[in-house]
Amino acid sequence: MTSVRARFGVLVAFALMAFLVPTSTSEAATLPLSAPAFVLESFAPAAAPEPLASTGGARPSAVPVRVAPTRVAGLAVPAVSRSGRVALSRSVMRSALIRGKVIVAIASRYRGVRYVAGGSTPGRGFDCSGYTRYVFSMIGVHLPRVSSGQYGSMIKISRSQALPGDLVYFHSKNGHVYHVGIYAGGNRVWHAPYPGQRVKLERIWSSSIYVARLRV
Repeated sequence: MTSVRARFGVLVAFALMAFLVPTSTSEAATLPLSAPAFVLESFAPAAAPEPLASTGGARPSAVPVRVAPTRVAGLAVPAVSRSGRVALSRSVMRSALIRGKVIVAIASRYRGVRYVAGGSTPGRGFDCSGYTRYVFSMIGVHLPRVSSGQYGSMIKISRSQALPGDLVYFHSKNGHVYHVGIYAGGNRVWHAPYPGQRVKLERIWSSSIYVARLRV
């Protein structure tokens, strides 16, 4: 009787081992289709990591932004660095066309800076004259703080003479200057509009404007 029980126990043990141990590795990785997604993903083979691109151990350097075209009237158009500041030669400063291209290139760098009354830096925000003053300071020109003062310091020109980089002053019926922007060509200006808005390029919307050029 004891031997029969022993044999029966051995048979049961073998049966349990056959049931618990998978017959192949493929069966061990098989899950029902109804298994939760996170479980299925845990059994998916891991993708080989992509090799990192070699940088040669060098840190990326600031790449100057070139203002096209590279030459105008025989003079080279200078590059604008990532800081926005650029030193213009005397010959370039005297060329309204080339100087203007540089000014517009700098002005475009601050697209999206929010309008803040009294603001005069990209970090804090700009009002209209704070924006124009900051842009011109990048070429070493220091304009008066308010738009009417800026207008008084510049050479007055007609609208038909306007070149990119000139300043456009918006005025009331009595001639009072209340807003300023940087002419970009094509009847458009870069400007800091009003509270709730950001620096942007916009078509000139009024005929009540003065145009003025930097005095050099």
